[in-house]
Formats: sequence, C-alpha cells, structure tokens
Amino acid sequence: MCAFSGEVPENRVNVVVANLTVIDRDQPHTPNWNAVYRIINGDPSGHFAIHTDPVTNDGMVTVVKPVDYEMNRAFMLTVLVSNQAPLSDTTQSSQQSTAGVTISVMDVNEPPFFPSNPKFIRFEEGVPTGTTLTTFAANDPDRFMQQIVRLVSVLSMPPNPNWWTTRRNVPFASSLLEPRLWRLLLFWS
Repeated sequence: MCAFSGEVPENRVNVVVANLTVIDRDQPHTPNWNAVYRIINGDPSGHFAIHTDPVTNDGMVTVVKPVDYEMNRAFMLTVLVSNQAPLSDTTQSSQQSTAGVTISVMDVNEPPFFPSNPKFIRFEEGVPTGTTLTTFAANDPDRFMQQIVRLVSVLSMPPNPNWWTTRRNVPFASSLLEPRLWRLLLFWS
C-alpha cells in the first residue's frame, strides 16, 4: 500500500491537503484512464473529500469540514482508487488499489469565547452594595498552548474579573437604563 501525507491548519476549509498520484498506462483522458477515488476509512465525521484532477488524474484530498487540533492532531485515511471504466475480464491485475494518507493538523491560536453569550442577569431593585450579580468565565479552546486570557473592559476592573458586584445601590430610575435593561460589553483577549 502506498503512503501519502499532508497538513492543514485547524479550522480551515476548502484547502487541498494532499495530492495522490497514480500511474495508469491507458490512453489519457479516457474512461479507462480516469481514476475514481474514495475515502474508505479514517474519516467517520466527513472532514475530507477527494476528487480527481481532470488534467493530472491525481486524487486531491480537500478539507470540507473544519478540523480541530485539540480534538484530533492527525487523521489516518485509507483511500481506494479504481478506473472509471470496468477492467476487461482478461486483465490479471487488481480491480482497485488502496493508499494510506496521514493528515497532520497544525495548531492555530484561537480566541477565547463566552459559553453563554449574551448572558442575562436578573436582580431586584435596591440590591445592596457588594451583592454578587454574576460570574463570567471565558473558555479558551487552546488547551495545549501556554497563554494568559485577560479581560478587556471599558469599566473599572473588579479585583477578581470573574466576579461582578454592585458598587452602590442600583436604582431602576436611571438614564443608563434602556427599558429596565442594562447592556455591558466585555471582551476577552
């Protein structure tokens, strides 16, 4: 069995990650020469597709669904190739051939995200100063990268940026209110 390899940055789609070359001694650009490729193993979630380059007859392995480095660092595909036209009954060679294709996934720095966005908070009028209103936590999908996630805010930072408390009595009669709704934008970087 032949072996091929390629690599792709995570979260990219419509990228050719490997070219599989076959040799066929039939007349080029005829059904006897045209190769038909199929991925038969190693891609249960359908991240990859393979099509035939009509000029070279190569199999072009393409990413059609984003791959995630934190979930799969590599894929080991098995690809089957056969002719478009059936072989004659007198042919002694195999009707098809298989190849192994290893696709390595490259880690890319991804931004953190809030698991619940937007987050709605309800509290009673006149809530006392120092009352915890909510907690915020951002998730960073890059489990294997050493990095710091920090909160960027237009407000003064609380001592623990994951806990937001009242600094004074919150009246409902306020010019900051939009029909009993306050909007606070927080950004993690």
